[in-house]
Amino acid sequence: MKLPRTLYVGYNLLKKSRVTVKKENDEEALRYFQNILNEAQPATPEDIILHRFVKGMYNENKHRFLSFIKNTSFECLVLWTESRSIVNYLGLRGVVYTKWTGKDTLYSVTQFQSTDMDENVADPTSYEHPLVRRQRKQKETKDQKTKFNTVTVLKREAPVPEETSELMTAIKDPDDPEASKAPEETGDSPDDDELIVPEVLSLTRMSSVAMGTDGVSMTWGDRCAGDSD
Repeated sequence: MKLPRTLYVGYNLLKKSRVTVKKENDEEALRYFQNILNEAQPATPEDIILHRFVKGMYNENKHRFLSFIKNTSFECLVLWTESRSIVNYLGLRGVVYTKWTGKDTLYSVTQFQSTDMDENVADPTSYEHPLVRRQRKQKETKDQKTKFNTVTVLKREAPVPEETSELMTAIKDPDDPEASKAPEETGDSPDDDELIVPEVLSLTRMSSVAMGTDGVSMTWGDRCAGDSD
């Protein structure tokens, strides 16, 4: 594919212009930029056919098309796309404003004017698309509301039992003889630990004791000795 000379040369002149290199947007620099851009547009029937082919590929997938021509000899085709892509590709966001005015007058190039007074676009790198700026502000507002609506829940710790406290004290300070000493035992058995003699044990003990004829109790062995007599 043979590119038109006006397109190829015009793109190189725009890359070296004061608007592109120094980001200057005075009236003289803008007029020069506008004239070169319009001279690079298709004029002959052959150029118009090629322009339609290029514009069809661009509209099919704009991002892929611009990535394909980047850093190649076909970079000049960006001048046949549209105003926004031309400005963005040359790094002129926030510097100039280009607008397609028709087949007769072609492009008009003017100084960029910000419509948002809250945003500083003097630096081209700070430029944001209106849709991106709106989404960012909505996210900031949402995050701010979430921050004010956040409730901090404090977890109350359960009290530590006295026995556990004494044990932890002994563990934390093993060199302290008082801390490592075990709690003293009082010797008093709690009510729950009271010894209860089973009833069957009492009955067995009673059966092993017999009463003599003289009313004196005698053990099982005495009784057996008397019977043998």
